[in-house]
Amino acid sequence: MGRKFYALLIVSSLLSMSVTTSAETLDFPMSASPASLSFKGNTNGNVSLFMDGFKRTEYINYPAIPYKVVSVLIPQGEDVAGFRMVVEESLMVDSSLKLASYNGSLRDDGQRLGLYERGEEIVGTDSEFPRWRVKHLGTGWMRGYRIASFAVYPVRYNVEKGGVSLYTKFRLVVETEPAFPLTGRIERLRYVPGFREESRRDVESLVINPEAAATYTFGDVKVENTDHAFLPSYAPSMEGSEVKYLIVTNDEMEPAFERLADWKTRKGVPTVVRTIEWIEQNYRHGADKAESIRNFLQEAYAKWGVEWVLLGGDTDVIPARYGYVTFYSGEFIPTDMYYSCLDGTWNADGDSLWGEAYHSADDPGDDADLYPDVFLGRVTVTTPDQANIMINKIIHYTTPLDTLSKSKFLMLAEVIFPSDYEPGDDIILDGAEIAQNLYNSYLDGNPDVTTARLYETCDQYPGSICLTKNAAIDSMNAGTNHVIDIGHGYKYNMSVGNGSILNYDANNLTNGNATFAMYLMNCTSAAFDTDCLAEYFLLNAQGGAFAVTGSSRSAFPSASRPYMDQYYHLLFDDNIVQLGKLHVLSREPFTSSAYAES
Repeated sequence: MGRKFYALLIVSSLLSMSVTTSAETLDFPMSASPASLSFKGNTNGNVSLFMDGFKRTEYINYPAIPYKVVSVLIPQGEDVAGFRMVVEESLMVDSSLKLASYNGSLRDDGQRLGLYERGEEIVGTDSEFPRWRVKHLGTGWMRGYRIASFAVYPVRYNVEKGGVSLYTKFRLVVETEPAFPLTGRIERLRYVPGFREESRRDVESLVINPEAAATYTFGDVKVENTDHAFLPSYAPSMEGSEVKYLIVTNDEMEPAFERLADWKTRKGVPTVVRTIEWIEQNYRHGADKAESIRNFLQEAYAKWGVEWVLLGGDTDVIPARYGYVTFYSGEFIPTDMYYSCLDGTWNADGDSLWGEAYHSADDPGDDADLYPDVFLGRVTVTTPDQANIMINKIIHYTTPLDTLSKSKFLMLAEVIFPSDYEPGDDIILDGAEIAQNLYNSYLDGNPDVTTARLYETCDQYPGSICLTKNAAIDSMNAGTNHVIDIGHGYKYNMSVGNGSILNYDANNLTNGNATFAMYLMNCTSAAFDTDCLAEYFLLNAQGGAFAVTGSSRSAFPSASRPYMDQYYHLLFDDNIVQLGKLHVLSREPFTSSAYAES
């Protein structure tokens, strides 16, 4: 895990915005207050700069400069033609201040990683850093709405002489132009009650010009079902019943998943099962099996009105899509977002690398749209027996025989840095601080929840219990509804203070039907393209977990924490309890920042 957290006092908010719109020009007045700047360090050359609500650049050997990502809803039928920042007022904050260089984020193994660029690529000829005032990070589709993401940089730094200045009043100007035909968008054809209204609310919550959503119009067709029975068409079409939930598996496991589909349909969620073999016989083939499945999902979304998708198989059954990122050292990351975010091709340049990020208009990447169209999860099973284990867990959790455990919450948190922490050492980052923030926000005093807090630094948190491997396993075996783990991890283990929970331990839990959902804020314990720890929690027939949310690769705390905070905000404040929806919606506010490798 990665980066150090600082406790900062921020005096006021960062940007205030209003908007005016013309036919092909969107003009967004913005402001940044010097009171929102915060400094850490007191030696010239060793000062770090922060702004509340801002991200910071991550270029090795250059200062970490605050910037803000904003999302703009582009007029329907148009696309971004140009953009610029118009500065109206600026202020010299400190003409001689020298900032510390960014030296990378810490990974689990202690390696520091960051972005490496040549000076001329990121520093202006006048020594101003960064060279640009605004960057277009990319443009994507969200259920028919066109959203462009921009990073604005009101803080300026002179790398030669030192000195920090601030644009206190400026405008983001976005030029648009007609874009016909619009490529990459999957058009929703079937009318589903409430879908458009919910989609519009989601979009409005993400963009700085929410009023523009009212200008969008859609031509969804209402399909009459005179029999009032669930009679879906054989293949996605504008005939037959709406299908709300779609399960994709193989022929061998189809009977097991039909049981789950029947159960969901009886509960009022119309569900069908289709197999990979059926898809390959009836749908256009893509470049590989994953693209063929996605082609079918696009049709199901458009014509059946599908909102939920369950991938019924491990990666040897339903392949993962590996997105390529050059951020840090470069890596192929397995992701099922490919099956959830259905617009675009994810391989616009047609090479062997999928999911390449947007870098510029000249290097737009792979058109890897990251806004979700369906709520999606995966059951990592390969045999009918494994499928039945998971299906039984899902059904039993929803109709529990054990109700006592459903009011219990378990928090596991260890010191993250230093990774070889011993009592008495100086602490750089403590997972208990992150967990305690959640506890204070949602669990402390909650009459419906009994929380057990197991912290490595239990002496610093009254009421908590000292985290050990035995204590963690005993707490899970006793039954609980939810487990949060904040600490180090790998594909086959998660660290819990004085030891690690291994695949063997997860597979031998004995909590019976008192199964739990897990949120793992650690590295690679949910690397679902391997026999990872999460899968052993799930496939334990004597207990374990019924659902796991976690990272398939590295999880830096500074990047991961906002996602986790949003997840529990949605759970406790907005009462979103469907895990697939909860997982997807917790990502949405951060999608605009994910388009570029920055």
